[in-house]
Amino acid sequence: MNDSYLSIGSNLFDRFENITLCIKKIKLNNFQIIKKSSIYETEPIGNIDQNFFYNIVLHIQTTYGLIDFFKVTKEIEFEMGRKLDSRKNYPRIIDIDILTFSDTIINNINLELPHPRLHERKFVLIPWNEIDSSYIIPSFDKPVSSLLKNVKDISKVRKLNIVL
Repeated sequence: MNDSYLSIGSNLFDRFENITLCIKKIKLNNFQIIKKSSIYETEPIGNIDQNFFYNIVLHIQTTYGLIDFFKVTKEIEFEMGRKLDSRKNYPRIIDIDILTFSDTIINNINLELPHPRLHERKFVLIPWNEIDSSYIIPSFDKPVSSLLKNVKDISKVRKLNIVL
């Protein structure tokens, strides 16, 4: 089994329903959800002229290898209506970021792991810290809690009282 942490976000249409449907699709693809964070409403970064996001972090296990795992996450995004758009920080119905995959460190044209900006984003670190603050992130060699303490991101992140 391979362990992975995923960050899932949505800021178009019914954000809660999008997150819920994405989790259902993850389960249908034989990913075992070990832990899931609360849902957080988060301020957009970069392009601020858009709706706030709903974000969640999942700890999952899978029998897939990395490449197939990556393909399945992209297929889920596509099935849910995510448009191929090379612009960063724009509205999206669903966004699935692979934060880590076991202890894999990779940097190629399609995929970089651990996720290259995870240490800069409160909307990733706060929910991740909720479910596994002591996880040591490969290549950073620091726990999630340490990265959160040192993050410079000043965007708004608010835990919601919504149960998945």
